[in-house]
Parts: sequence; structure tokens; C-alpha cells
Amino acid sequence: MATIKATAHAIQWDVDEPSELDQLPERMHLTIPIEGTESTLDAQDIDDAISDAITNETGFCHKGFAVSHCDLIEDQEK
Repeated sequence: MATIKATAHAIQWDVDEPSELDQLPERMHLTIPIEGTESTLDAQDIDDAISDAITNETGFCHKGFAVSHCDLIEDQEK
């Protein structure tokens, strides 16, 4: 088990009404538990986890985002 600590920004929100953008963040600091370790996770796994977390935390879908910071922290308990 590991934890991703990431900062997502430049999120391209998928909204029906432009006014919905007023309630959505421009930047999100995320802490995401993820199954796997540094040796078993690839960049796509991490990107997918961040994408899912953005949607899960806001309730809105998006069309993309950028990441300015990302750390993968492995659980030290075995």
C-alpha cells in the first residue's frame, strides 16, 4: 500500500453551465491511498488515481489537468 500526495492544477472542468465553475477549485491538494508500491505502479496508475480523486472529491468530471507536485510514499508497515 502507498499514498500519493499530489497537487493538481489547470483542471479543465466538464460542466454544463459556466456558472458551475465558480464553485470548483483551480488547484487541489490531494492525498490518495493506492494499492501497490513504487516498483509496481507506473505513471498511468498514478495519473488515473489523481483523476479519480479529482472527480470523487468534487463530484464533477474533468477533461484533463496538470500536476505540479507528486510524491509516492510507501507504507512502512509490513
